[in-house]
Amino acid sequence: MNSQELLRDLLVCPFCGSGVEVLPEQVRCLNSECGVVYPVRDGIPLMFAEEAVGKISDEKGTDDEQA
Repeated sequence: MNSQELLRDLLVCPFCGSGVEVLPEQVRCLNSECGVVYPVRDGIPLMFAEEAVGKISDEKGTDDEQA
């Protein structure tokens, strides 16, 4: 099991408790009603309310906002 699979199995969205999709530069809540996106910096997901950058529906552009 690689580190991304392990993270996917362990992490849940702090807002709604749903599963998340772990990507190299972000972690996205899989609940379409919540859909919060969190940044990943230096391989560490920053899943805090103040780090939340958007929702799945508007994910385009969220990476640019973090750059």
